[in-house]
Amino acid sequence: MVIEQLEAQVRAELPADARAGARVRVAVVHEGQEVAVVYRVDRNGKRVFNYYCAGVRMERPTLLMLLCSEGACPKAQEVQQRWRAFNGRAD
Repeated sequence: MVIEQLEAQVRAELPADARAGARVRVAVVHEGQEVAVVYRVDRNGKRVFNYYCAGVRMERPTLLMLLCSEGACPKAQEVQQRWRAFNGRAD
């Protein structure tokens, strides 16, 4: 899956001794849209993932539904339809 691969890549690239403010970003183009994962160290020293599609930040479950290729999944279809509407594209 695209998300897991990106997460593994950013985990590998962020040094173990990284301090607050450090970050690594990787992105791929998936079906014409840039999908990015940022792995960063927040101000409290906690490592945090951030997820983006076409420059829009979103939660991991939403991005997973957006990238879901299972045509029979009603939840994924709903998220994908809302995304198309958000981007001004008709079904």
